[in-house]
Amino acid sequence: MKFDDSHPLYDIYLACRPDHFCVEYVINGHMINGYMAWLNNSDHIFATVHRFWKDTAATITDHGNKLITALHDPRCPDDVFDADSSISFRGEDGKFYALMSRMKCPERRAEVNHARRALRAAGFRTVESDCVREGSGDTLFDPNFGIWWTGIGKRTSPGAGRQLSALSGRPVIEVPTIDDHFYHLDTFLSFLPSGHVVLYKEAMTAETYNTICSLYPADKRLELTKSEAMAFGANLQIVTAYAKDNAQTHHVLIPHDCPSRVAETVKEWGYEVKPVNISGVRHAGGGVHCCFQRVWDLGRHPMRLPDDFNTPPHRSHYRQPHLYRKKLALVA
Repeated sequence: MKFDDSHPLYDIYLACRPDHFCVEYVINGHMINGYMAWLNNSDHIFATVHRFWKDTAATITDHGNKLITALHDPRCPDDVFDADSSISFRGEDGKFYALMSRMKCPERRAEVNHARRALRAAGFRTVESDCVREGSGDTLFDPNFGIWWTGIGKRTSPGAGRQLSALSGRPVIEVPTIDDHFYHLDTFLSFLPSGHVVLYKEAMTAETYNTICSLYPADKRLELTKSEAMAFGANLQIVTAYAKDNAQTHHVLIPHDCPSRVAETVKEWGYEVKPVNISGVRHAGGGVHCCFQRVWDLGRHPMRLPDDFNTPPHRSHYRQPHLYRKKLALVA
């Protein structure tokens, strides 16, 4: 599937069909119990994962959006968590870029090759990472301020924001990950395009929390309890439906068994809420955001940080993209 640079208004998502999903190793806190569950009930879990993936893919495409699908290699059971393989976006120059991952865990390193092939076939310019990083699982785009947030420590190297900022031309704020159950940024933080944020305070440092609060006042924040966070209540996916008059309806995909306060709050913020059954993929430590990566169009979301905003010391990066890109071997 090729996308030209003059595509009509829709969003692009990246995913990998879970044809060979299984839980055969333990590399995060959720997989300890997930591995035992898989040994005892693999057929049921496999079927649940397939229903979840099929239903979510249909939700994306039924609203007029496009889905790029990578092939699932049987040697890489975590291929299904396609968000971790790259940070993909449409730049302000109208071109599609993918900063490929360099996985920390040896079990997952081959996944990046499959994602790269799918992205190149779709017309993305792929760039190799200069450090350990785990893609959009550890990097979130904040559409409200037009900046990136990157988790560092557990799965992504400190300083990873420099290359992303140089490629995208947007600031990157680095956020230390400090809890083994919340090893990726998308397990405890989510930015919604209405100017709201969902977060789990206990999984972040005081410095990170204070930085978020400086941008998002209390009435714009939903702070999760531990049970809500463990149910992946911050691992949300946004699916936008665009009408012919460019009117937008935002749908938020949320775990079906997450405590009801999360869905009720998101509805109060003006979203359509769609519960999705992530119980199968959660055995491997993932949720809906992990499986479907949205390709953010930076041209639609200009940078607009407040003049008095102070980034955390030694945690932010900003580089102009034009000089950096000249030095890269970009693959069309």
